[in-house]
Amino acid sequence: MQKILCVISLCFACLISNAQKADLKRYYTKISQHEFSCYDSVSLKIKSKYGNVYHAFQPTPYGIKLDFFVFEKPAKNDKKLLFKMDELTQIKNDSTFMLCDPPLKATSDTINWPNGILFYKFTKSHESNFSVDSLPPNFHAPDYSSMNMGIYQYKDDKLVKISSLQSWDEFDRLNVNGFFYLPNPGFFYRLAKFDEIE
Repeated sequence: MQKILCVISLCFACLISNAQKADLKRYYTKISQHEFSCYDSVSLKIKSKYGNVYHAFQPTPYGIKLDFFVFEKPAKNDKKLLFKMDELTQIKNDSTFMLCDPPLKATSDTINWPNGILFYKFTKSHESNFSVDSLPPNFHAPDYSSMNMGIYQYKDDKLVKISSLQSWDEFDRLNVNGFFYLPNPGFFYRLAKFDEIE
């Protein structure tokens, strides 16, 4: 009986791991060496044992150049795999990407808050709506330096951490309304180690 439970647990863990890896793939695309060679102004940004990260530009028909990162991952038999990262991707360190979701839209400069961003979420007709330019009544700014990665909800005149993750998927899973705070950089993101990109 214990062996069966152990096998079931392992299968369940594999399913969760595969689902998480599939979810990461929305932040990057595997590309060929030929496509990589067509990019403009490619420069090495990070060289590490986990792989190399290049900063590249791609011209568009409108005369605008899109910039993004390309991750070169070592593979078997001295081959290398190439991945074009989403334009919003940032680098946290020499082994970790910040896979960013689009920022919430604001009509004022609140999106540029150096300490993160406050926003209001409400549901109307089964649809989520956001107001980034809103502050709770009688709001007093907290000590932002004491707040780290996560999602905070404004409750009882203070910001309370409701999740240590700061991803859109986590916020959607929480499915709550009210005033929220995202610490610097002020948007939803998830961290991914270089070796998770495949």
